[in-house]
Parts: sequence; C-alpha cells; structure tokens
Amino acid sequence: MPRLALARRIIEHTEKAIDLLLQQLEHLKIENAIFYLDAPVSNSGRLSTLIKACGGKHDVSVTVQVINNVDRVLEQQDGVISSDAIILNKCISWLNIMPVIMEQLEAVWMIRLQCLG
Repeated sequence: MPRLALARRIIEHTEKAIDLLLQQLEHLKIENAIFYLDAPVSNSGRLSTLIKACGGKHDVSVTVQVINNVDRVLEQQDGVISSDAIILNKCISWLNIMPVIMEQLEAVWMIRLQCLG
C-alpha cells in the first residue's frame, strides 16, 4: 500500500494533482493508499478534507493521517511516493509515478538531461 507525502500549500491545481495521483494508483491496481500530512502545517486539515473528497471519486480506499514527524514514519515504510529525496533514500521502497502523470498534463516543460561523452 503506497504511503504518500504531499506538498502542504493548497492552490488552484491541488485538486487536479490529487485526482491525477489517484487515477494513476487506480491504473496500477492499488486498492489502498495512506496520505500522511504534517500536523504542524497550517493547511493540513483543509488538505486532508480535500484528499478525502477526491478519494470518494476513485476506486482507491484513501486514508489520511495528520501526524507529527511524517518523515520518520515514511522512512520506515515501503511503497512510498514522495518528492523528498531524503525520505526516498531512507524508506524501504518507493514508487516513481511522476513520469506517467507528467505525460497527462497539458502544459509542462520537460528537460531531459543526458551525459555526453
């Protein structure tokens, strides 16, 4: 079951981002996902409500936990989805679903880096 960490600021694109994430989890046939949000962050409650609302539109059972020390929890988990390199380096295993999600976006600048020589 994936464990997810999300950016903490709610903007106009947040709901779309959550929907894209949940669509990809559905595509991967992942039935359950736990979202961990940092309790000390001011928008955690609103983001939790939004994630639960979006979860109701998808075939993924969504649990949201607003806790302290999210990093420490994720570092001990497998199937982590996060953009935080420190967490990804410490967790048991992680999923990189961003390339597939990025392909679904209309206006994204992508730069492919390649070593020459």
